[in-house]
Amino acid sequence: PRSTLFPYTTLFRSGMGGARIANPLLAFACLEAGVALWAVLLALFNESVVSAFVPLLTRAAGSAGMLALARAAVASFWILPPTLLMGATFPAVVGALEMMRVPAAKRGMSTFYTLNLLGAFVGAILGPYVVFPTIGVDGTLFFTAFLDFVACLSVFLLSRARKWRPPRPAPPALQQRASPNRSHVL
Repeated sequence: PRSTLFPYTTLFRSGMGGARIANPLLAFACLEAGVALWAVLLALFNESVVSAFVPLLTRAAGSAGMLALARAAVASFWILPPTLLMGATFPAVVGALEMMRVPAAKRGMSTFYTLNLLGAFVGAILGPYVVFPTIGVDGTLFFTAFLDFVACLSVFLLSRARKWRPPRPAPPALQQRASPNRSHVL
């Protein structure tokens, strides 16, 4: 069976200009810190940001197409930065598993991805129906920032305690598949 570890690690490195990440757990911690910071910024500047976008949405209201584009721009501003940061966490974990030479890396990736998906599902249900009504949007953002900060700090401490070794070179068959003139399906 083909390993998915090599393509995901390659994808992570290509996002970093092809550079090998010396400490992928530290990269994960930095990504989580970015998500926490974005949540705090949204909570602190929520009213100002909403006020800034009202004129844009008001001008676009005359056309359904322009309104859809304006809404997409507003949603992208709110959601795109933390989404990109969160999306980069999976390749960071894959890189960490590779560098730690975890014997059951595929199982670890599957477990991580499953827990991540389960958390997203539970959060999507509990957020608007339980958490928002209970502590509000700002409270939710601060709570989320706290959880991301705890994850950041925990993984940062783990990254400092871990001795990092470079990963073993890929087998020749995988190196041939990874040649730049061949396409990959992840």
